[in-house]
Amino acid sequence: FSRSYARNFIIFDFEIINTSGNQLDSVYVGYMADFKVDFDAHDHIRFTSIKPNKPRDLVYLWDADPNEGIWDITGYIGFLSLFSPNNKGITDFHYFDNIYEPSTNHQLWEIMSSDTSGSHITVSNYFHGDNYRIDDDALADDMDPSGQKLGTDFVFIVSTGSISLAPNDTVHSAFAIVLGATQDEMLANAEMVKDMSQQNYLGPNAPKPPVLQGFASNKKVTLTWDGQLSETSRDLLSGKMDFEGYRIYRSDDFGLTWGNPITDERGNLIGYVPIAQYDLNNNISGKDPNSNFYLGSNTGLKHSFVDSTVNNGVNYWYSVTAYDRGDVTTSLPALESSRGINPSEPNVVEVIPSGNAQGFNFTQIENGDSLAPIGGPCDSRLSIRIIDPTSLNGHRYRVTFNDAGMILTASEEAEADTTMETTFNLIDLTARDTLLLNHPLLNESGDNVPVINGLQILARETKPAVTEIGWTLVHGDTCTYSWRVTNFDSFASHPWREPPETYSWDDYRLTVDYSLNGGSNVQWYDVYSGEDQDTSLSIPLKIEVINDPQNPIDIGSTSWLGDYEIHSDPDWHKSHYSPIGWDLEPGGAGYNPNYPWGYLWPDVLLPERLITDPNTGLQRKVGFKLFTQNFPTDYLSQGGLPITRPAVKPQQGDQFIIRTKKLFRSNIYFEFETTSPTYRKESVDLSKVKVVPNPYIVRAGWEQSEFEGRLQFTNLPPRCNISIYTTAGDHVVTLNHNNGLNYEFWNLQNENSVNVAYGLYVFMVKSPDGNKNTGKFVIIR
Repeated sequence: FSRSYARNFIIFDFEIINTSGNQLDSVYVGYMADFKVDFDAHDHIRFTSIKPNKPRDLVYLWDADPNEGIWDITGYIGFLSLFSPNNKGITDFHYFDNIYEPSTNHQLWEIMSSDTSGSHITVSNYFHGDNYRIDDDALADDMDPSGQKLGTDFVFIVSTGSISLAPNDTVHSAFAIVLGATQDEMLANAEMVKDMSQQNYLGPNAPKPPVLQGFASNKKVTLTWDGQLSETSRDLLSGKMDFEGYRIYRSDDFGLTWGNPITDERGNLIGYVPIAQYDLNNNISGKDPNSNFYLGSNTGLKHSFVDSTVNNGVNYWYSVTAYDRGDVTTSLPALESSRGINPSEPNVVEVIPSGNAQGFNFTQIENGDSLAPIGGPCDSRLSIRIIDPTSLNGHRYRVTFNDAGMILTASEEAEADTTMETTFNLIDLTARDTLLLNHPLLNESGDNVPVINGLQILARETKPAVTEIGWTLVHGDTCTYSWRVTNFDSFASHPWREPPETYSWDDYRLTVDYSLNGGSNVQWYDVYSGEDQDTSLSIPLKIEVINDPQNPIDIGSTSWLGDYEIHSDPDWHKSHYSPIGWDLEPGGAGYNPNYPWGYLWPDVLLPERLITDPNTGLQRKVGFKLFTQNFPTDYLSQGGLPITRPAVKPQQGDQFIIRTKKLFRSNIYFEFETTSPTYRKESVDLSKVKVVPNPYIVRAGWEQSEFEGRLQFTNLPPRCNISIYTTAGDHVVTLNHNNGLNYEFWNLQNENSVNVAYGLYVFMVKSPDGNKNTGKFVIIR
């Protein structure tokens, strides 16, 4: 293992096969260990289990007299059983002074099989305690010949048996030698290797590396990466998502080195300094106490980086790694994913900066800074960012959305609600291809979307909120009944105050209906326990979604009323909650008279509906919370000060309206079209073609080896021929430029691949339409 957490144990893994061709019965598989903790032969031994309430699997020794002998510093060493034949565990354990170490198979057999009737051993030397199969380790100190109970030089045997092996049968046996400077450290290492053994010996792992993209422009490189896999990676051992951040590295020697080196106290290379680092804005920063790995400075996550310290024409490699936060409690160091070794790996890219060729032209996307929604109003914003103009393809695109809300998911035991964020899909209408499916919206980093065909989709969701709430139709006297999306103001700073909970883009209408068959039968749940009640509750309200006022949707049967179930102590219920049930009567069942609990625990109405996402087929719940407290007096009519005026009950047909911000949703989509880049030959000026460096003296800055010689022709059109001559008019070489870039390298060799001499040279640039221009440059060797 190369990881530091595994440096203090060694694993031995065996398969034991019966190759005899005969049935073997009464087989024992065992190991004998003679650990030398130090020179003085005064050691202690213990047999224990590293997991609570599990069979004993660890035998360990330590120095009983650390102040004696020539080894000043000693530690703990243990034998840990990982796998035993037929999973029987350690069935036999015996310790003894090393002067009695068995030397024959007969002796080994009698100890391994706990045979006290044999004639080849002195039983008292090998068996200690009442259990003839498992020695009592508490008696070990009594073996000290000095009588000071400082222990002795122990040897021990552990074995598993008996088992039977048919011909060609195989059994598995594995153990680890585990060390630690202290008992706690040794036990922690033992627990680590035990857990690893259950994961095919895989230990804690770094997050998966991100998928990296690189885009070149004039003296600039833009990197973007998709961090979904990294940020949702789970540690194989702990099962936790412990991602912490990203590191960005750059190499200008094809991955041989990755920046400024980091060395240990002996000068050994242990890493490189990244050119940038982004980490979660949390309480984890600075150096990892277990490894000195720098965990970041709470910058907040980013998924893009612009490098403006590059030279055109130089071949750069970039790598972005992901790292976790480690674990202080278990002394696990922070782990970083691999930098990679070549650009074929997902987190490594090769980029050569370059300006656009002369005559290159591209058109911005119409209304790309804020596209108009199709299908209905939308307060959220969608815009397009062009990252790589050369990749625009002239296609038409559509962006659709998968609804957010509470997804209904079935488990084996019961249905559970799972919150789901809105996601989007990017469809290439021209190519009839889905390029992104169910991708998260833009998050706080502002750059968590990959570049597709040269552009990024920036879908910025607005925060769900109620924009309008109140009575819009009152038939009698002014109605004083009030619903709120937050709890009541008198205890606004109370830590129990519930924040607004909105997961809807619907508009709602609540119509008062006292008629015999009117109102709604809403579902009922206990707010205190969060459990659904078996019965529905009739309330005098018709609850409708009115996104289309001409076609309202009745959602009374899917809406909920949160009341408080009768407490086991009736007096407690009476002193804390409103009466069971709910109505519109001032001071009635919808009123909690208890101060201050009425402000904290009023009844809750949840207008809610089930929708089926047409893109995913998932059923989701969409709605929000309304806090209801039906005061007997018009408590809220004078800035929250109580007055004696009686509250006014709503009348038949009164209507209460709730309007919300319009979020991204499945019936909304956006469309846009790109224009392919064009080449305008009338804008090409061949007199702008230059040679760099000029003069060329020994080497150029982009050369990556002392044996390499290259100069560069810049400001070229997409296609041209560059002919090079001596001042005497002799032709040296012709370069055919046809890669669409604005530069071309020359390796300082003639058409016969022979290095040219120093001196003055002439070049001529000729475009496909016949235009030409000449220039001069100097080579100094």
